[in-house]
Amino acid sequence: MKGKNRVRYSKEQKEAMVQRMMAPTNESVAKISKEEGISEVTLYKWRKEACAAGVATPRNGQQATSGAVKISF
Repeated sequence: MKGKNRVRYSKEQKEAMVQRMMAPTNESVAKISKEEGISEVTLYKWRKEACAAGVATPRNGQQATSGAVKISF
């Protein structure tokens, strides 16, 4: 049995998805997952990576502060 083909997302795509989870939009992971066809697990992983890189990200329904933030993976 062969595994599924993996989709590789660019750094820019990851940054855009994490940005959507932040202020001012504060979109939910579930909403982004449905709209973009990206698993919730993947989105949570990207958010965790952004947080580890020093980017303030909202967690568990909290609101992030507004303002432009540079995200890097």
